[in-house]
Amino acid sequence: MDGNDGNIKDEMQRKFDKSFPGMEMDSPEHRENIEKFNRLLDVLKGQQRSNAEKMAVVELQKLVDSLILYLERNEAIITEAEKKELMVITGSGFDALVKKRMAEDLIHKIKNRVDRDKKLRIEEDKRESEIQELLNNRPGLLNWIRLTRFALSFGTLTPFSHRFRHSCLSLLRNEVNSWIDAIEKALGDLLDNEYYLFSNLEYNVLQTVLGLKNAIEDLRKIPLAESYNPAELSRPMDGFANMYVSVIRNADIIETAIRKMAGRHKQEHGLWGFIKNLLDEPIQNGKPVFQTQNDRMTRTIMGVLLSYYTARERVIIRSINQIMYLTGSEGRVDSGKKYLSSRAMDMEKERRNHHDSEMEVTRERKRLLDRITDVFVPAGKNIEESMLKIEKTSQFDKCLAEHRKNSLVRIRHLVEYFIKYFIEDINQGDDFVLLYDRNSYTGYFSHHADITQVAKNYSLVSFDLVGTKLKEFTGIVNRAEILAEKPMEQIMSGEAAIDSIPGVPFVREVLHRIGERSYMLGNRLSDLLAYYNSRKEIHNENVVENYDFFINARMTRSRNCRAPMAFGRDSISLQEFIEAACSLSYFIAWELRSEGVEALLKEQKHLTEILKEKEGVSQQAGVIIDSGDSDDLAGELDHMYIDTLTGFRKSEYLNDVIIPRDYDEKGRYRVSSSRSLFMLEIFGLAEINAMYGHDVGDKVVLAVTRALAEHVNAANMSKDNIVLRLTGNEYLGFIHNAAQTESVDIMQRIVKSIASVVIQHGDTELEDIPVMAAVYEERPGSSFLMNSDVVRRILSVVSRKGVNMVGFIKKPDYMVMPRDFDSRGNLDESLITIVE
Repeated sequence: MDGNDGNIKDEMQRKFDKSFPGMEMDSPEHRENIEKFNRLLDVLKGQQRSNAEKMAVVELQKLVDSLILYLERNEAIITEAEKKELMVITGSGFDALVKKRMAEDLIHKIKNRVDRDKKLRIEEDKRESEIQELLNNRPGLLNWIRLTRFALSFGTLTPFSHRFRHSCLSLLRNEVNSWIDAIEKALGDLLDNEYYLFSNLEYNVLQTVLGLKNAIEDLRKIPLAESYNPAELSRPMDGFANMYVSVIRNADIIETAIRKMAGRHKQEHGLWGFIKNLLDEPIQNGKPVFQTQNDRMTRTIMGVLLSYYTARERVIIRSINQIMYLTGSEGRVDSGKKYLSSRAMDMEKERRNHHDSEMEVTRERKRLLDRITDVFVPAGKNIEESMLKIEKTSQFDKCLAEHRKNSLVRIRHLVEYFIKYFIEDINQGDDFVLLYDRNSYTGYFSHHADITQVAKNYSLVSFDLVGTKLKEFTGIVNRAEILAEKPMEQIMSGEAAIDSIPGVPFVREVLHRIGERSYMLGNRLSDLLAYYNSRKEIHNENVVENYDFFINARMTRSRNCRAPMAFGRDSISLQEFIEAACSLSYFIAWELRSEGVEALLKEQKHLTEILKEKEGVSQQAGVIIDSGDSDDLAGELDHMYIDTLTGFRKSEYLNDVIIPRDYDEKGRYRVSSSRSLFMLEIFGLAEINAMYGHDVGDKVVLAVTRALAEHVNAANMSKDNIVLRLTGNEYLGFIHNAAQTESVDIMQRIVKSIASVVIQHGDTELEDIPVMAAVYEERPGSSFLMNSDVVRRILSVVSRKGVNMVGFIKKPDYMVMPRDFDSRGNLDESLITIVE
């Protein structure tokens, strides 16, 4: 190599070092990290057709560059599983925009995994270091001096004898005891009656929280004294410490369970405050309370434990890791089995007996058929649209036009995508992985041979929808003019004139085969759903047979798992997967006029007559579901509408439940009493996510959520009040039994409460969260479209004036009319009052 070549290489290495310090340009690590993503970029460049796709490649190149730098700075590499997933994305048949979105998701997942691994390494190193510090520390004169200084500084020990003071122990005996009483009042009945809603780990952790009461009772039995020899308290303090360590180590599980409860039930006033006190994170008006070192040692549970073990071991105890070492606690809670309370066990036994009654079996079968016709079939159509949008992206409208022109092409697409996103997942065997309570469960469907037997025979090849047979199937419409208007109905009719057309018997046989197998698969999936839904209160030793596994076990999108893509999410629950697969099965059978569907409708009618005769249920003509069953359906499917971060319902609940229930066919509010409609927006949430990361953004959203829940869903408010999370930063809600002035006052308190919250982000404090709100009174007979547009226009006016303000119509009795909008759709600002 001559001098010029050497200079060129040096210059390249210099530029490379600027972006990737510490990594050699030709190192195996660098080549392996770059190679896989470059291959994807090359594939995308070859697929570029539109400006949007070209821009997608440019944006993805920037993301890849930042990822490589991120991996180098964190001394991390891409795992084999991540490489395989990237290869799958590269080799998939998706267009450039879809591949770019999938790659973005993978990059985000890689960064999260690296962050998680890094935190685990730091925690493990810290634990080992703190234990070694404890082992190296021995009682002696120097430690006696340190203990004396400790006692004089905090007052939790006597100065020279270093006995444990009663004033410190009283925090556990009195204040903590009262917190647990309040938590038990809020959660006790729920854990006894609705134990099936919580995962094993969630339930057992919450029971551990309530179990602290027994440990405190042991401490309360100790005779009162000014101070105590630590040895006298050893057994009850070790018992309390063991349980409390399990609580602290599973604080995230507790908060998840409380949010889940808040999505289904009104929270007891102050519950969140008691939970935070117990976790040594006190709050006031939603804002963390500042604690001095003295406060942390004298006013927190961990401070009490550190003081006690310092007195007992005669050396300074500084951390929870050292306490865990001294007590032999691992801080783990069993997730393999749910340990029901005695009342819950009695309830479970009673419900098991009730479930086995003949009439209940009949009712449950009727509910199942109602779900098929009224829920699953409509849901199947929505899932079809979601899959088609993923597959066709920019060609979606063109594809819809093709479907209108040839319905057989639509059936082919529907079956193909159903196989791709659901059937292939069912057929994965042990590669089908569910995550539940931090554990992995493989091969779920391997234990359901009745389902896999049908799924294995559900393929394009078995339906003759490949090669020349596919052309014959979809081309029948073009070859026979008579079939142009309603081809499927005519083909399935069996009329002699239609059958005489060449190819029609073949197409009818294919449609019949698809319809019957779809109906058979739907039946077997619905039997599985019926098992879980009808036995949700019944607890089994086998975890996967329990209702809480059904609703909490999650499947994560990967090369072996595509179903979450149909939901536009990284993960979905087992319940969502089975219900979606069942919905698509029945929807396809319904569209193809399956014989099974006709039999289902006959059985549904027959069961309706049986129940009407035996129970004397009066039903209007044409109505299949009585009010009780309708409530059951709404409750069972309510999880589909719950936003997982906030616990509030999503916008779909507005369209599917509230509007049909509260408004007539013309969209007019048909309830006799007025109510307030409000909107609240978090200003600049996207910027917060970009600047501080989504973890901080989620904390902001949760702070806003808590403020809304504490005021709108307070114990003294109407039980009909509801808050919906419309988008990432927008909430919409209804406040009942309150005049506009009261509703404005409520929103002002909410805005002020949010503004006072401080979000901790490392050494940075994010405060003064900017929000704005609008209120408008909804009157009987008024249009929802008009009302929602008015409140949004009011919010728009508020946004131009500033943040942390509430806007509303100046005259409480004034109803906004179309004449109050200008030609651009803006509301007359003279009608609006804005307050801070």
